[in-house]
Amino acid sequence: MKFQVLADNAAVCDLLADHVREALVRLDLDFPVLTESSPGRAAALGVPPPVLMEDNRIISSGKILSVEEAVALICSLHAGDEMDKLKRLSGRAKKRTAMTRRLLLLGAVVCAVFMVFSELRSRREQSAQEAETPIRLHFSSPLKVYYFHRGPYSKTDREQVIRVRHAAFEAFHEEAMRNLVRIQVLDADKPENAKTARDCGVEITPAVVLQKNGVCRKLDISKPGKPLAFQIYQTVNEMK
Repeated sequence: MKFQVLADNAAVCDLLADHVREALVRLDLDFPVLTESSPGRAAALGVPPPVLMEDNRIISSGKILSVEEAVALICSLHAGDEMDKLKRLSGRAKKRTAMTRRLLLLGAVVCAVFMVFSELRSRREQSAQEAETPIRLHFSSPLKVYYFHRGPYSKTDREQVIRVRHAAFEAFHEEAMRNLVRIQVLDADKPENAKTARDCGVEITPAVVLQKNGVCRKLDISKPGKPLAFQIYQTVNEMK
């Protein structure tokens, strides 16, 4: 069973529909109330708008029924045992609606759980693949990165060392994580560092020198337009 409201404008249509819905609530009935605001729709049926229909049967026209009038009209159309029958029918419809909502909610929960488990499984599989994939290192013997300065360790020296450290980590991240990139700060004026400075060919400081397998290469840390990380990467590859 269903009710339908026809009117020439939406405001009248919605007002009458709201009154009918409230009347159904008061009668403990649960049936759909459909609306259609279309000029000339009521005239096509040969009656003045607004029109109230019950299962495609016109039960009221030409008046916006109040809630009390709608209650009285429905009761007059379904008196006695017929009203009890309508209530039983409405009760079954309510149960079906509630069951449908529960099933939809259950379906949504199941879909959400399935999506979560699928995402977790996908992440586990990805992690397993990453764990199985061997990491290719550019070198397996230690790379020493020397920063030479003379005299007191200045603020400029400290900033340069931080720059060199970040660049080396950027150039060889995996190797640095395995302690294969070792950065040392040396004062070239100290006697204990004199031999290392000579071996690395350091005359002017500050200077950055890469040493790998006994081979030394100086970097031009003042060279503009060429990132230090790229210099380190390129120089190490040339030392192979």
